[in-house]
Amino acid sequence: MQAEMEPLLRVEGVSRRFGGLLAVNGLDLTVQPGEIFGLIGPNGAGKSTTFNVISGFLAPSSGTVQLSGRTLPGGKAGTASKAGLVRTFQHGSYVRSMSVRDNIRLGTLARIAPGQRTGKVREAAALLGLTEMLDEIAGSLPHGLQRLVSIAIAIASAPKLLCLDEPLTGLNETEVATVLQVLDDYRKTNGRAILLVEHNMKAVMSICDRIHVLHHGEFLAAGTPAEIQGNPAVIEAYLGNAHAT
Repeated sequence: MQAEMEPLLRVEGVSRRFGGLLAVNGLDLTVQPGEIFGLIGPNGAGKSTTFNVISGFLAPSSGTVQLSGRTLPGGKAGTASKAGLVRTFQHGSYVRSMSVRDNIRLGTLARIAPGQRTGKVREAAALLGLTEMLDEIAGSLPHGLQRLVSIAIAIASAPKLLCLDEPLTGLNETEVATVLQVLDDYRKTNGRAILLVEHNMKAVMSICDRIHVLHHGEFLAAGTPAEIQGNPAVIEAYLGNAHAT
């Protein structure tokens, strides 16, 4: 019998309290190499807290986060990034006054050897369709292109796990299609995996291999897009009111 593949990301028993508020309670999940894994739920479900704990911006009150079998220290985003877990932010993560080229180069500093950084910048720009804009000032670009710059910065670090926080916010249908194609292409190379937090349910259902649903900080359901769409508890708690655009 073939041995089960070791997960790239393993979250075990993770809880997070803010004073008397239990924002996340006993969360378990795994993400496999080459997988696009969606984390969804209604507002207040605990998605952002979970995302911040996984990416090292918050320490868990209990439980562990492991990347490639290595337990990551809680609350140390820099250590997580150097280990290969890199995230974007909901409202963008770039320097408006810098060129697209220099922004993407920032993404290479933590993990890429100096002699390879120029090549990684070119690769990330080409993947996101930004090659012709490398010398443009990032803050002067349209909103959709600014979102692509944020993703390019993260991809330039060659992460094992790319964590995307609402990457499709504010994008039109054409831009959404572009980003989804980029993500699909990216995960097919070198076993890269993506953890996606996103409210665009149509996009989530079209791109994710598996989906984990949170509700009031606790596990509600997990499965393939088809299984999640047909789950009565998910429909009642979330999908019945979720926007499909």
